[in-house]
Amino acid sequence: MPKLYVKASGVWSQVQRLWVKKAGTWTAVTAGLINQAGVGKQFYPDTTGPTTFTTAGSYTYTVPATVTSISIASTGGGGAGQASYFNGGSWSQSNGAAGGNTTVTNGTWTITSNGGGGGLSSGTGGTVTITGASSTTLNQTGSDKSGGTGGSSYYGSGSAQGGSFSKPATPTFGAGGGAGFQNDGPANYGGSGGGTGIAVFAVSPGQTITITVGAGATGANIDYTKGSNQGSYAGNGGSGFVSITPLNANIITYSSPGSYSFTVPAGVTSLVISASGAGGGGGGDDGAGPGYAGFPGQVVTQSAITVTPGQVITAYVGGGGGHGNGGTTKAGGTAGVDPRGLYSGGRGGNAGPSGYSGSGGGGGAASSVVISASTYIVAGGGGGGGGGDLGNPGRGQQTPFTYNTTSTGQNGPDPGGDTSSGGGGGGGSTYGGAAGASGGGGGSYSGINGQSLVPSGGTSTTGTNGGANSSTDGGNGFVLISY
Repeated sequence: MPKLYVKASGVWSQVQRLWVKKAGTWTAVTAGLINQAGVGKQFYPDTTGPTTFTTAGSYTYTVPATVTSISIASTGGGGAGQASYFNGGSWSQSNGAAGGNTTVTNGTWTITSNGGGGGLSSGTGGTVTITGASSTTLNQTGSDKSGGTGGSSYYGSGSAQGGSFSKPATPTFGAGGGAGFQNDGPANYGGSGGGTGIAVFAVSPGQTITITVGAGATGANIDYTKGSNQGSYAGNGGSGFVSITPLNANIITYSSPGSYSFTVPAGVTSLVISASGAGGGGGGDDGAGPGYAGFPGQVVTQSAITVTPGQVITAYVGGGGGHGNGGTTKAGGTAGVDPRGLYSGGRGGNAGPSGYSGSGGGGGAASSVVISASTYIVAGGGGGGGGGDLGNPGRGQQTPFTYNTTSTGQNGPDPGGDTSSGGGGGGGSTYGGAAGASGGGGGSYSGINGQSLVPSGGTSTTGTNGGANSSTDGGNGFVLISY
C-alpha cells in the first residue's frame, strides 16, 4: 500500500490517522485514495512499521511474508574529533579516527554508507554507493567538519567542542562527527559526518538481509600540564544507522476453490504471482497405527510478469483432498477438484475388506493461473496420505519418472486383502501425480507452461497445507497477485 508523510518542525513523519475539516467539523478519514504512478490505490497506515538498527554491530533481517519490496535508509558512523596537548615543551596533536562504514545487502544488491572522516585538516564526509536498487530516494555525502565543530549527517548535527576536561556530547545515532578540542594550542578539527543513502530494493518473502552498522569513532581523552593541569577531550562520532521498511504491495488473494478473473489496473505493467496447489488428505487409521499425513501442494512464485493495463488474468484455485477413514471397506478420501477440470487429484484407495484397515486420503488438486494464451502457471497438488499399518506416505512433489501420463492424479489402489490402501495422487500440470502402491499418492509436476519444476526467474517450494491426520482434509490451494 502507498504511504503518506507530512513534515512537521523539519521532521518527516508517517501519517497513521488522517482528519479533514468538513462544514466546520473535524472528521476522521476512514478510507482515502492516492494516485501512485498513474494507479489509484487506497491509503492505509502500515501494519508493519520500520525495523531500526542503531547500535554498531552485525545483524540479519528476514523479509516478511508477502513483501516483495523494501525501503532502506542507511547512514555511516561519524568521525572522531582531533585533540591537541602540550608535551615536552611543544604542542602535539592526536588525529581523530574515521567512522565505520554501514552496509546492507542480500548478495545481489547493496547499499554502503561510508563513515565520516576523522578530525584532521583533510577529513571529509562519508560517501554512499548504491547498486541494484529499484529506485533511489537519497544519496547524500556527509558534511565536512566546520573548524572544531563536527560535520552533520542527513539525520543530525555534529557536536561542538567543550571546555578543558569536558567531553563533548556524543551525537545521536545516525548523526554527525565529534568535535575537536582547542584550548590555547593549535587549531583542532572536528570529525565529519557519515554518508546517508535511502533506496528501494526488490526482495522475496523469507529472504535474509545482512546488515553491518558502522561505529562512531572514539575521540581521544588526553590530560596534560601547561602551567596547570589541562584536559583535551575530543568528541566521539555518532553511531551509524539502518532502517528497513516493508513496502506493502497491493495484494489480491484468492483462497477458496473456484475460478476468478483479475483485470490489470491502469498504469500496471508488471505483476508478481504466487500459486499453491491444494494439500492431500490425511490417511485413515488402522488398528495397528494411525494413518499417514497428507502431503502439501507446491508453491510456485513468478516475479516480473509483463502485462498490459486491461489484460484479464484467470486464476483457478484447487480444492484439498478429503481425509481417509478407519474401518473395514471404508471409502477413500475424495479427490480434490480443479475448477478448470484439468488437474484434479485422485481419490484415496478404499480400506481392506476384513479386519480394521484405513483408507487412503484423496490427492489435492492443482491451482493454476492463465496469464495469456501461451503463458500459464501450475502449482501441483499434494498426494494423499496412506492408510495406517501398511501405508507408505506419498510425496509432495513427484520427480519426472514417477508421474502418470494424464493431467489428473491417479486414484489410490483398492487392496485385495486386509491391507491399508493408497492415497490419490495430486493434480499436476502436464502430468498428474502417480498413486502409491500401498501408500499415499504422489504430488504433481509443477511449473510454468508445464515445462519445469522451477520456472525461469521464479521459485518452487513445498507448502504446508497437507492434512495432518485421519480427520483432516487437505488445505485448499491459493493464488496471490501483487503489484
